[in-house]
Amino acid sequence: MTTFHSIRAVAAVLAAALVFPAAGAGAADGDFLKGKKVSLLIGGGSGGGVDVSGRLFARHVVRHLPGAPTIVAQNHPAGGGIIVYQTLANVAPRDGTTFATFAAGPLTLPLLRDQNVNYDVRKFTWLGRMSDDANACHTMAGSKVRTVEDAQKIAINVGATGVTARTATVPLMLNAAIGTQFHVIAGYKGSEGVLLALERGEVEGRCVSFNSIHVTRPDWIPQKKINLLFQTGLTKHPRYPDLPLASEVAKTPESRKLLEFLGQTLAVTNPFALPPEVPPDRTALWRKAFDDTVRDPAFLAEAKKLRLEVDPAPGPVVERLVNEIYATPPDILAIAKASMAKGKAKKKAKKKKKEN
Repeated sequence: MTTFHSIRAVAAVLAAALVFPAAGAGAADGDFLKGKKVSLLIGGGSGGGVDVSGRLFARHVVRHLPGAPTIVAQNHPAGGGIIVYQTLANVAPRDGTTFATFAAGPLTLPLLRDQNVNYDVRKFTWLGRMSDDANACHTMAGSKVRTVEDAQKIAINVGATGVTARTATVPLMLNAAIGTQFHVIAGYKGSEGVLLALERGEVEGRCVSFNSIHVTRPDWIPQKKINLLFQTGLTKHPRYPDLPLASEVAKTPESRKLLEFLGQTLAVTNPFALPPEVPPDRTALWRKAFDDTVRDPAFLAEAKKLRLEVDPAPGPVVERLVNEIYATPPDILAIAKASMAKGKAKKKAKKKKKEN
């Protein structure tokens, strides 16, 4: 669990970036951003899917925000991005001068862990989501595990960032739902850390969004450097119609309901949010800026160049999706929680320092 020492560290960064007095809640439209520095907290490592989409958005949203603010992006990948959730809920100023984007793994953590995570995502001021992205579970080309049937018979190590990250929780739920034998090794620094572990052979596979694969290692799929085992989500990714859905393999109603819950969480991919209790006029300004940005031809052209798929939804839709996730029936949550408890992610071993 991320410590409050870490949260205070982010608070210090925010204080350094926001060296101006906060504007009053009654400031005229956009006046509060004029000439200001706006902090973007990125709950992912440098070069990963969350980072790439977050920085892309930051480069273009400035054209749709009045006052010509400067956006300062800061990466905080610890714990799968949980520190950003906690900072947004408890530390970030609620005046519209700080916003965040993060991996969606910690979004469901309060539902799945019997511990106080100190944030409530239902109180966040949601701006929108960048995409609705199916996940894929894959292994490296040299692995003996090449299909979903192989994954049900042969145990392999899969890499993850934090124990609360989607790269950890998704394979654990899949173990419970369809009988895969994924052993989660967590603790790698951001997406790039997991990618390097795969390339070094420390782990054999991972479960991650298609978007992340396309952006970070665009040659892996076309050059058959990985084996795509199956995909998770409510529907298939349009580019991979022949790759089976995990729900097609599920054998019981309980398993299918668990996968439906998992699919709902995947519908909130690369979300953007302000802290709770941001004044309504500033919320409206930011939501309009989000909607205008994701339709901006220049933004879409650069997203295409980066191989980043954009399937946006506005803030009110994300708010509804989050509330629906948190209305999941207790019996399904019990199955999901049991899967987390049964197959706890192991933290990767730290390298010993060489003695002089």
